[in-house]
Order: sequence, then C-alpha cells, then structure tokens
Amino acid sequence: MIRTRTVILFVLTMLTLGVITAAGQIPRVPTIPRAPAPMPTPAPAGAPASLRDAPDSDFYFIGEQFLDGRPVSNLRVCAPSMPTAPPVARGFLRWLNGISEADAWRSYGNDCNLVVYGVGPNYKHKNLASLSTLSEGRSIYTVDRDKLRQVYPSGSSAVQPSRSVSSVAPQGKTMLVFSKSPIDPANPSNLTNVFAAGDHIYGLLILDRPLKDFLKEESVPHKDLGYNVTRPAMEIQMKMDGSPIYDGTHYFAWDIENKDTAWDAVPSDRYFIFDVAPDPSNAKTYAYPKVHFEMLSSAGRPGNRARAGAQFYSHKISTLRSGTHKIEFSIIGSQTIRGEFAVTDGNYAFYNQIADKLDEVAAQNALLPTAQRKDPTMEVAIKQAVAASGNRDTILRVSITNPDWFVQRGPLGQILFRGIFAAIAFRKADGTCYYYQAYFKQDHAGGRYGATRQDGRPGPIPMACANVNK
Repeated sequence: MIRTRTVILFVLTMLTLGVITAAGQIPRVPTIPRAPAPMPTPAPAGAPASLRDAPDSDFYFIGEQFLDGRPVSNLRVCAPSMPTAPPVARGFLRWLNGISEADAWRSYGNDCNLVVYGVGPNYKHKNLASLSTLSEGRSIYTVDRDKLRQVYPSGSSAVQPSRSVSSVAPQGKTMLVFSKSPIDPANPSNLTNVFAAGDHIYGLLILDRPLKDFLKEESVPHKDLGYNVTRPAMEIQMKMDGSPIYDGTHYFAWDIENKDTAWDAVPSDRYFIFDVAPDPSNAKTYAYPKVHFEMLSSAGRPGNRARAGAQFYSHKISTLRSGTHKIEFSIIGSQTIRGEFAVTDGNYAFYNQIADKLDEVAAQNALLPTAQRKDPTMEVAIKQAVAASGNRDTILRVSITNPDWFVQRGPLGQILFRGIFAAIAFRKADGTCYYYQAYFKQDHAGGRYGATRQDGRPGPIPMACANVNK
C-alpha cells in the first residue's frame, strides 16, 4: 500500500512540474547556439592585388619566402593562440598549440618553418591586411592543393634570413659568421648572409673561450671501421630550406686513432675556420692537423661519398634547383652556436666543381695514421689478407694503429677470435694514391689462431703519394 502511494505521489509531482514549466514559472535550461563557422573577410580596398585575389581560407601561414610551392605536410608549424589544430593542418609532422603571438617568432626561429594564424571575424586578425602587419617582412601563404602558395608580399624573390649580420663581427660575441672572401680571425669583417649562387662561401666560428674548452668528449662513429670512439669533437648539423639533410649531422673529431694524445692535438685558438664552399686554393679547414673528417653519403659524387666539411657542403648546395634557398648550420660543443645564410639564384653547378677540386686539397693534407705497433711479421700477414680480399693495387705502407690485439670471447668465456686495426696506403695503376683503415681478424679454433683476414671493404681516402711516408 505504501509503495502504491509513493508511485502515485511521484507521478502527480512530475505532472505538476510539467504544468508549472509550461506556464513559464520555472525557466528551461537555455540551449547554447552552435558557433557559426569562421568566414574569411576579404582584403580591404587598396590592398595589394595578391591579397585581394587570395583564395578563400580561414588559415594563413607566415614563413620565409623560399617555401613557396612546397608541400605543407613536410613542414613544422606553430599555431599561436589556437586551442585546436585547424582542419588544413591535420597531418602536419609537428603541431605546437597554446603559444602566444609574442612567443611566435621565438618559436619560429627555433622549431618552426611556418606560423599559422586564423583570419576572419572570429579571430584576432580580421583580414590579411591585419596579419601582414605581423609578418615583419616575411611571406604570407595560403594552402592550395596541399602546397603553400605565396599571397604576400608580391613580386619579391629575395630571401631575408631571420638573423642579419653586420659587416664586422662584434667583439666578445660567440657566433658563426660567413663571407664571400676568407675571414681573418683577428679582424672578422666583410661579413654577409646573402650569397648569389656562384659566390665562394667562407665561415668562421668565433668563440668566447679556447677551442679546447668548447669541444666535448663525444662518442663519434668511425664509419670507415664501423665502431665508435670517444674523442674531443664538435657536432655539426646542416639544414637546407628548413629540412635536415641525410648525413648532415656529423662530427669533426680530433686524433681519432689515439685517445691518449687526442686533447693535446686540439689548438687553443678562440675560433675555428669553417669553410663551406671555399676557393680550393684558400681552403683551411682540411689543413687542421689530426682532425678526422669522415666520409658521408653524397649521391652523385664518386663512390656516392663526400668528405665531411667543405666538400660535403659544396656538393649538397650544388644539388639545389634554381631559386633562393636557406642554408643553416648548428655547431654543438659545450654550447650550441647557429648560423645561416641565403643563396639566391645563379650558377649552382659551380659548387659541384668546388667539391671535385677539394678532393685534391684533402689529399694534399691526408696523412697515414700513426703506427702504434711495429711488427714486420704482422705487416706481411696484413698485406696477404688485403690481396686475398681482392684488392690488386700496390701496397706502399702498413701502419698498425693498435698496440695489441683485441680478444673477443663468447658467453662462456671461450675465445672466438682476435682483431686489430691497421691503415694501408696504396698506389693505383693511374699513379694516384689513397689509404683505407680496416679491421683484421684471426679466428680461434683448436687452441690456436688461424690466418689473418680483412673484415669488410672500407672506403678509400685519397692522399698525395708524397705523404705516404710522412
């Protein structure tokens, strides 16, 4: 009986509330209207034609002028003051939300190729003319068929690097500077960060401390031998048009063969000469004693390889198509120092000619690594192993670069093999010389070591024949 009364009372109460609500005595919960989709606002009268003719879009991008026509999906983007990614931005490799406009250019300089803004009545920037006041001379783009299309400024093809340099480097500053002529470390002048394709490009790393204090102990890959060594080194990162290039991250390492003397080989200068595309007769970087410049991947070069440093940089610049491009370097030691420049349209093939001529320059400075062990019997065994590997060039000299064998053991402590590194100098049939470094092994079986054999086929390093016995 009590349950029946309860149910009747509940029904009557609900009916009563319905009547009261219908009478307007209790207001309904208001319905939140859906916000209208942002509509782009046309550029005002008198705006440049490029703005007036821009396709309808809610989202526009500010970036360097060389990005015109590039696929937007390959570029990093920052979005100031946007809580969510706009539809056109889905699929970007990187999306940074929540930064303010005051921080946009700082983020742009470090991380982003583009900064994206909404334009229209629902955004801070009501039209493109408003956005153009923020661009600080950079270009404004829209996305047309997944590619950036420049809409402002019009009629300009020159890249304006985001950091300009004065003609003379300020004293006491740590910086990476560039010039069309060799830079005097005592008076760094005639500096620029805009080059025409066909100009020589010289660089100078200016430090506020001795080079010994700038370098770090790095685990450096010895690509010719397939192992890492810990040496004083600086890390180099190279980008072209905002994108890291393959093998563009590499090291300049000192005395890679001899750990005990590596730091002694580092000069105490407060600078480092950083050639990019020098006149080969004025190239200085490759003249640094005991610096290891590894061979990097460079399709189109002999053996698809180029020496780290000016040869690699020159060859990479030579692969650019016509137009204007931005080249960036980061040099990392105890701190990170960045520098950049623009190369405008011209003779890009010129830089491939430099890369070819630098083969001879590098060869003139190449020396066989210092021998750490004198063992005529082992040297004969190494020569026999080289011949057995298929190399028929004339062997001029063997330099055993380890003081003793490395013994490799299995999980139960059993000896598997022993190995040692050596550098071998050769003369080819055409009279030119080269050397390579290789790992030589002797397998262990039956309580004794077997014949010496060469492990792998390392790449050749050109050297002047006159340097073989230095």
